[in-house]
Amino acid sequence: MKTQKTTSCSQTGRAPAKANAFTLIELLVVIIIIALLAAMLLPVLTKAKMRATGTQCMSNEKQIMYAYKMYVDDYQGRLPYDVQGGGSPNWIAGSEDYNGSAGDTDTTDLTDASKAQIGPYVLKQARIFKCPADKSCQFGGAGLPRIRSISQNQAIGYNGAGNTSGCGGWLPSEVSNYGHGSSATLYKVYFKESDVTRPSPSKLFVFADEDPDTINDASLAVEEPYGTTTIWVDMPSKLHGNSEGLSFMDGHAEIHGWVNPQAIDTTTYSTSFTEATQIDNNVDLWWIGVRTSAPADGSDYPFPHNY
Repeated sequence: MKTQKTTSCSQTGRAPAKANAFTLIELLVVIIIIALLAAMLLPVLTKAKMRATGTQCMSNEKQIMYAYKMYVDDYQGRLPYDVQGGGSPNWIAGSEDYNGSAGDTDTTDLTDASKAQIGPYVLKQARIFKCPADKSCQFGGAGLPRIRSISQNQAIGYNGAGNTSGCGGWLPSEVSNYGHGSSATLYKVYFKESDVTRPSPSKLFVFADEDPDTINDASLAVEEPYGTTTIWVDMPSKLHGNSEGLSFMDGHAEIHGWVNPQAIDTTTYSTSFTEATQIDNNVDLWWIGVRTSAPADGSDYPFPHNY
């Protein structure tokens, strides 16, 4: 009878096999690959976030323009006031700073009909007045969030007394001249919807984001270019990747990119900011100039204006 041999799978006397493990070099390679992927994805994510805030900013500006247009319709074409210094009644009231003033956080300046002319039309949605890219607080980078990022074109609207005194003085205008610059050209101020013929409603800006470090009242002053001189009076924002949001008299809104962002203050959320370098023949001032007003006598702009 044959005896069947059995073989055992266990092998005594042999050390157990070691588990596979990454070497230090392999780990370093993995870390480098992850870092490279992160470096590639970060700009994409940043741009996506910037597009999202830009979309929200335009939505806010459009909602404000809807409210603005409803006010104009209810008041027989009369445009809301533009009060310098933050008084009321005004299109909206209040003035902001980094000192914790009431205007930094008082939403009734935006929604209360006794102070804000368009207040009843925004349905108490105070948040639409703050650009999502604006992170300013009542003490700069600290305290409660401030409530407003936008200001109105100073070439639009009567003053708080309902007359023309001081209106558009920074332009200078046909009714007021603050003496800034030596321009011999006087510019239009718009008091009724029917006044808006030049520039056209689709080209006349009504609201724009203002630099959080320099915003105060709800009025955005623009000095029209003269000769080679192009000066920002109130600083626009460049928080949307060297761009800002604006809305126009026809109701549309857009994000506009600045050609010379170095001539606009960089937002620091403090009062200790470095003033931007002013540039002669700045095409950005030419661009905003033809969207702010037009020569009152019907003449051509005294600066390049095909923008």
